[in-house]
Formats: sequence, C-alpha cells, structure tokens
Amino acid sequence: MNSNYFNISKLYRTPENSMSSSHTHSFWELFYLTKGSCSILIRDALYEINEGTIFLIPCDISHKTIYSNTDNERIVIELGDDYVAPIISGFPDLTFYNKYCCHFFTFNLSASNLINYYFDTVLLESKKHSSISSLTIRHSIQGIILCIIRSGFDITASLNVRNSLQTENTIIQNAIDYIEQNFSSNISLTALAEHLHLNPSYLSKLFKDETEMTFKDFLNRIRISHAERLLLETNLPMSDVASLCGYESGNYFGDVFKKTKGISPVKFREAKGYIA
Repeated sequence: MNSNYFNISKLYRTPENSMSSSHTHSFWELFYLTKGSCSILIRDALYEINEGTIFLIPCDISHKTIYSNTDNERIVIELGDDYVAPIISGFPDLTFYNKYCCHFFTFNLSASNLINYYFDTVLLESKKHSSISSLTIRHSIQGIILCIIRSGFDITASLNVRNSLQTENTIIQNAIDYIEQNFSSNISLTALAEHLHLNPSYLSKLFKDETEMTFKDFLNRIRISHAERLLLETNLPMSDVASLCGYESGNYFGDVFKKTKGISPVKFREAKGYIA
C-alpha cells in the first residue's frame, strides 16, 4: 500500500447493507457516522454507536459494520501511513494505538462543528487536483485526529461495549467476554449456554440476531484474530499456534485460517514480514 494513499467516500446505508463478515485492509480508516445508528464489531468488541461518532481503525484490524433498522449516512476516509505517522511519532511506544485507536469518540457542539468543517473540507478538496488541495486535505485529516486527541477521551467510559441495561445486550456482551477468555479451550455453544444459565437454542438465535454471526463463526474469528498476532509477533511453529488458539488439529487450523483470510498461515506470516 502506498504510504500516501488517500480516498474518501460519503455512503448511504440501509439495514440490508450490513456486512456478511469481518474484513481487514492495509490502510487506516476514519469512520464518521453522520446520520442514524449502527453497531461496529472490531476484533472481539461490539460497539453500538449513534450519529456524530468517529472511529479510527488502524491497518490490518478486523472489523465489521452492522446496521440497525434505520437508514444511515457515513463518511469514510482511507489513509496511508504518511497521514498518521507525524502524529504517532509524538507518542511513546504504543500509547497512541492503545488510547485513540479502535475506540469510539463523540464531541461537544463546538468540537462537532470543527469536525464537520474538516470533513466537509476534505470532501470538497478531494474533487480538485492540485498541490494546494493535497496540502489542505492532509491538514484537515490531521486536524480531525488532533480533535480526537483533544476530546478528553475517557478510555473507561469508551470501553463500555454494548453497555445497555437491556437484558439481551448484557447477555451478548457476557457471551463475548466468555469467548474471549476461553477461546483457547475446547468450548462449545452448550458450555457457553450452561455458563450463562440459558437454553442453547435461545442463545444461538440471540447470538445470531445480535452479531449476524453464528457462535461457531464468531469463535473462529476470535481464534484467527489471536492467531494473526502469534504469527506476526512470535516464531512459534504452526502446531503451537493452532494449539494456543484452541485448535486440536494443525491441518484444521490451516483450513479455517485460509478460509477466513484467503491465505495460508505460513504465507500470511511471510507476507507480513515475519519469517521464522
């Protein structure tokens, strides 16, 4: 991916436009919901967001948008590293990623007006083709990111994933927490239902309704997400990666990984730059 890559789109979405599965890409994404409400599944966390919410999603992070029963409007800006690098360089280690990436942000009226101005400017300048337009776009994008940093982000409040008092939402969040804590074990829908004191059939339907994924598909997605990290950050053999991610068979792990990512785990590790 070109480090200077840039693209912006203003999209209108209906409930029928919900994504069938999570995806990743090799660029940063600024997601701004300008109308309606929706849910975003980022790795293993499910966020319910409303109009005026912004997400900053780094490269290679799996995510999926689930639209509710209302029409939605969003602006998505896709960015190469060069747009973000000057800001990241001002933070030690992984501080920027931990505090400002993959969390949602909302703003007061004054900040919202400034955010809207920046997005409108990027939309307008993207239709022009000049060096001045390119500089204006870069300035506006960095202005948006600085607004995020200045917003007084409270990580504890922001991580209230699906923190609704509605019973069904609480059940799903508890289910997701259980899967995240036990994905490396031989867990099943029956075991999860027993843990939550629910009927397995009811839990299966509720899980599919809320996440638009079956329990098995969601479990595999969590496992593969963790497998990606192990493949990139360690030189463990494939059999160990499979075992640590809950797969008893290395061959089955390879099949699931390739089906999910479109590439074998060995080739994924090589393509991303880690060769054991």
